[in-house]
This record gives sequence, C-alpha cells and structure tokens, in this order.
Amino acid sequence: LPPSAVADDASLVWARIPPDDIPRLNESVQQSARRLTPWQDQWRALHPARGPVWVEGRSVPERQADGGTVWYGFIHDITHLKQLESAARENEVRFRDLSLRLQTAIEDERTRIARELHDELGAHMTRIRMDASWLRRRARTGAAESGDFDEIERDIDAAIESLRRIATALDRKSTRLNSS
Repeated sequence: LPPSAVADDASLVWARIPPDDIPRLNESVQQSARRLTPWQDQWRALHPARGPVWVEGRSVPERQADGGTVWYGFIHDITHLKQLESAARENEVRFRDLSLRLQTAIEDERTRIARELHDELGAHMTRIRMDASWLRRRARTGAAESGDFDEIERDIDAAIESLRRIATALDRKSTRLNSS
C-alpha cells in the first residue's frame, strides 16, 4: 500500500492482517499508545499479489491536543528475513542431528576399540601369564630349557603385532577424520 492510502485511515492495513494475529498486534499498539513509547512489531499480512508475507512496523506515537494519537512510522516487508531465520533454525536442527550422529559414531568406535583391545591383547597377556607361570614352575624344578622361552616370545610378538595393527588402524581413521 502506498503511504498516502493509509495516512488518514489505517483500516486498509488492518484489513490485510490474518485474524489470528490481530489480538496480539492490537495489544502491542494499545500498550505503546498508553505509554507513548516507540512501537515495533512483526506480523503476517495478506499481500494481494504475493499471498502471505511477513511485515514489520515501527512508529512513534504523539498525543494530540484533542487526546487522540498520531503515529509517525513505517511498515516494511521482512518476508526474506523470516525465510532466512527459518532456514537458520532448520540448519541448526540439522547441525545438532549431525553432531549427535558424529558423537554416536565416535562412541561406537571407542567401544569397538576398547572391545578389540580387551579381546586381543587380553588373550595374549593371559597366554603370556600362563606361560610365565608354567616356566616359573619348571625353573623351580630345574627342568626349564631355553626352548621354553620360544612360546612366550611368540605370544609377546603376537601381542606387539596386535597393538601395531590397532594403532595403525586408529591412525588411518584419525587421518581421514582430520582431512575431512
């Protein structure tokens, strides 16, 4: 609407406001008039060519000698701003979802690594402990031979190899995450 169309009669503006928005908007205008404070609000309007749009109004009230109030201000289209705000909220939701999925993936990977460390290295360490106990018993009786150490050395080598393999896999995954 051109300013001249609403300068003396704001009913043209009010006629384009959806009924659901009128009570809240009316209350904000009345509050500004009572307090003679600057008014600012946002609402939906029905544009004759574009359909529903968002607008923002800003004005300053001035009390007249007859007790009436005159408003000096403007109304402008903020539909694009509302669309950007909506897109930002949607992106925030997507970011939170992605962050949650990433955190879940990290926790799953930590669990998998802990399980692999426990299972593989635990098994090797148990065998080494059993071999060491067996060797200690043989050493006490004087029956230990140099060949008895071969099994322990193989278990130690297997444990070291498992540790290297797990560390290498972790390093590759860390490198992939850092380069993404």
